[in-house]
Amino acid sequence: MNLLLSDSESNSYGYSVYRSSDYQDEFDSLKFLNAAYQSEVDVVKLKLSLSNQELHNQLNRARFPFGIQTVIQRNQVAVPNQLSLPKMSGFNVEKVDKGSLQLLLELVKSVIKSPTSIKYKSAFLPSNEDEYLVATQNYLSGFLKREGYAVWLVKKASEPVAYFSGFFQDDSFEGVLYGVHPAYRKQGLSHFIYQTMLAFCSKKGVRSFKNDVEVHNLGSTIAAAGIGMSNQLYYHINFYCFLSNKFRIKEDLWESHFQSFNWQSGHRNIPTGKLLSSATTANHSLVQLTNGQTIMSKTYRRDSQLIGHELYH
Repeated sequence: MNLLLSDSESNSYGYSVYRSSDYQDEFDSLKFLNAAYQSEVDVVKLKLSLSNQELHNQLNRARFPFGIQTVIQRNQVAVPNQLSLPKMSGFNVEKVDKGSLQLLLELVKSVIKSPTSIKYKSAFLPSNEDEYLVATQNYLSGFLKREGYAVWLVKKASEPVAYFSGFFQDDSFEGVLYGVHPAYRKQGLSHFIYQTMLAFCSKKGVRSFKNDVEVHNLGSTIAAAGIGMSNQLYYHINFYCFLSNKFRIKEDLWESHFQSFNWQSGHRNIPTGKLLSSATTANHSLVQLTNGQTIMSKTYRRDSQLIGHELYH
């Protein structure tokens, strides 16, 4: 199993975030453990296609806390030959360069501040809207420096109203992120963007167009179906390993994160909850939530600084 470091997420969140290089139709817990320890990962994000029972068994064998972040619809369609670019009255498409990068970043901010679907919090990981915004902006900015990667703006006159992005690899194009300004939603732009990406693929001569959509993102799932994309469902799983010594978790994020989950006030320098008793090792403790539930808390420290955290029911 090949795990790749996500620089933009790692630098923004303060812990190392890894992703698998491909979708996992089969999951080998032993290979996953070997890869996790070799890469010294903090968080691993995998997309797994397994039956519910087999998924549960394999995840438990991995022996790390985990959570299902969402369910992903993996879309794919064969690219027709000589497909013309679509037209939408009053709108045009431009590729983002250094001169228009700031316009993109401002548009991304408007899109994220008004999401079209629910972003569920993780009880394990501290994050907030600002951190997610920075990670997304950094990620898209990096596209300008990578061969085969690109971001495009959809404009009405000179005003950016939507963006989409992706990369060409081998014989396919992978659509990655797209967003529409809140004031221009439900006007057919999602369908226009999908048609445009498909036309770009045809012009480039690639054979397939692929992308991922969260199943509750109805606008994207409808637009994908509108250009004939077939789909397969995957679980997006987050594993919480905290093995890295390369990143330092931002402690203020942990403070605000645990407060948002109504934890009781923490003990010295560890924003986790009320200490009930010490376990057999110094970095374990029992923590009680305000709802009366008791869980095991495992904290990792280096030079008196909090660098990792795991929770066990």
